[in-house]
Amino acid sequence: MLDEAISFTTRCLQDRLEHLESPIAEEVSSALDTPLFRRVGTLEMKDYIPIYEKDAKQNKSILEFAKLNFNLLQLLYSSELKECTAWWKELCVESNLSFVRDRIVEVYFWMSGGCYDPQYSHSRIILTKIVAFITILDDTLDSLANSYESMQLAEAVERWDESAISLLPEYMKDFYMYLLKTFSSFENELGPDKSY
Repeated sequence: MLDEAISFTTRCLQDRLEHLESPIAEEVSSALDTPLFRRVGTLEMKDYIPIYEKDAKQNKSILEFAKLNFNLLQLLYSSELKECTAWWKELCVESNLSFVRDRIVEVYFWMSGGCYDPQYSHSRIILTKIVAFITILDDTLDSLANSYESMQLAEAVERWDESAISLLPEYMKDFYMYLLKTFSSFENELGPDKSY
């Protein structure tokens, strides 16, 4: 039933689109391309600013504020992405784990889509690093590790101690130490009396 309703409203909007005036025509066209519930908030802002600029009833102050806000968010995201890529490069994935997919930018983009507000900066960075580790683990277990090495890695992670490095094959040792170091930095950043 919902599919029929979506199909009906889409057809009606497409039929009337050429008769709509700007800026409502651009908004409807944009909604037909990508429904609102599927959009990323900051990308929505980027797309909506030019539409709002064409609105005869626009408030200049709100428009300027929206542009300034968008530019400040871009600076924040750029800074966070630099931090994440520097962290990724420090891990030396290309040389130590050449079979791992280099997806740090993509992972960061996913995280910024899920929690895009400025106050979630720590969340975006931490989640990006965690998902990057999951990607490394997935690629390692799928591509290189045999079942014995997988069990050894699981045991080392369960122990969560530097001494467990002796259990691991050579190619996993740097990864494991960097995993411990990264999570230790999360603990130090967040601290016992902080929340994000």
